[in-house]
Amino acid sequence: MKEEKTRSVEVVLMGQKYRLKTVHTDELVKKIEDIVNKEIQSLKSKRPSASPLDIVMLSAMNIADKYVQNIEEQKAQVDSLLEKSDKLMAYIDERLTDQ
Repeated sequence: MKEEKTRSVEVVLMGQKYRLKTVHTDELVKKIEDIVNKEIQSLKSKRPSASPLDIVMLSAMNIADKYVQNIEEQKAQVDSLLEKSDKLMAYIDERLTDQ
């Protein structure tokens, strides 16, 4: 298995620069940075008096919630496809044994 090379990148969150080590592309890092900053901005506009720590913690919870919901939706879709596949295989087996 090919070992991925780690590199250092800079992201800006809440106006603060951070250096991170990653194996991801610049495009993916930028997407992640944008998601985090959009969530932070959304909460800051809804709760202007909240502390920066509260904003960051609520943002982390919201992003984690969306992630977990996405995982659960994907699992449900896979389960549905497996069920349909099993039914189709049973139908095909039934038709083949009828001949």
